Amino acid sequence: MANVEHLEQLTYGIDSWQTWRQKNQDIKIDLSDISLTKEVFYRKILRCAFSRTFTIPFISLFASIIFWWVSRFPAFKPSLENFDSSLILFFSYIAILLFVVTVRLAIGRAIGWLVATIVSELVSEFSRTFNIEVGSSYFNSFDFRSVDFSNSDLSGIDITKADLSGANLTSTNLSGVRALETNFSDVKLTGACLKNLQCQGSKFDSVRCDFFCQQENFKERFPAEGKLGKGEFSRLIQDKQKRDRLLRPMSIRLELGKNNENLRKISELIGNSVIEAIFDPYLNDKALKNLEYLSSHGVRFSEKVRFLTSSDKASRQSFSVFFQKAAEGGEIKKMKFGKEHRRFLLLENDMVLILGCSWNQISKNEVASIEFTEVDKDFFNSKWQKAKKI
Repeated sequence: MANVEHLEQLTYGIDSWQTWRQKNQDIKIDLSDISLTKEVFYRKILRCAFSRTFTIPFISLFASIIFWWVSRFPAFKPSLENFDSSLILFFSYIAILLFVVTVRLAIGRAIGWLVATIVSELVSEFSRTFNIEVGSSYFNSFDFRSVDFSNSDLSGIDITKADLSGANLTSTNLSGVRALETNFSDVKLTGACLKNLQCQGSKFDSVRCDFFCQQENFKERFPAEGKLGKGEFSRLIQDKQKRDRLLRPMSIRLELGKNNENLRKISELIGNSVIEAIFDPYLNDKALKNLEYLSSHGVRFSEKVRFLTSSDKASRQSFSVFFQKAAEGGEIKKMKFGKEHRRFLLLENDMVLILGCSWNQISKNEVASIEFTEVDKDFFNSKWQKAKKI
């Protein structure tokens, strides 16, 4: 749950927040599991109503009460004989009146933002039900431009329609964040955790991100090595299918001696992506059985799936059974055996599943990972053109 002190600090404005962050760089910011824009908005209203508006009447009332209480002591009576008691009473009544008016004003404002909240929720529900586009309310378009949220825990918060353009979200935990139609333009996102980030309709123009994490505590780095090119993150995240893939785990660890369990993990890793081609120099009948197993767990194969291998150990009958059960058809080609020992699946949208072991022996202690690259696709196509059809 969000730290109340950190949340309260935000209500003083972005400039005040930036200054406070510079003085407290070692503090781990926690604003998790709240509707951030609404919480800041409500606290601003309350502070305005209860601090600024109450100040003068409250001091006046307090001074009148003290003056009245002091006047009751015999020691002070001689000093107060020159004061007109009716004048004291008049100022006391004025102070009380101001206090009452202020209370009513504060209650009115409180009721006002409560009604605004209810109306906003009703309008949002109405727009979702009838698919009507409704303009955002004040607190749904909150201005967090250039705010420093680096190294913060924002997991589970709602920042729908907020403006975070130019914000620093370096190494920030954004897991489970609801950020629909949010402006992330020119944001620094390197090292941020994006697990289950909901960001449909959001802007990611000119985002600066060398890498990000798919699990909390800086686990499941993407890319696993090196860094993303300039503008590459923006291109990936704004493609719906690639975005859905990016915000889920991109790699798994296979376990020794657990063939079916490893295949189940691989099927979950592939998800809804369609397999377009299989490259395995050592393909045999057992490999086809394992690929058929993926199909039984919901993995889809292209109608024209392509197999490229260097082996003669996969029989025509096994291929026929595979095509009947897992795919509607496909092609098989054999290339000359070379030094190439990698195995991979070409998925749709330039995605590749890299496998550390052959499909013949899936029960090994290896890693399977998905990458966005055209290198393996180009390699496959160049070998495919020279290979002989079986």
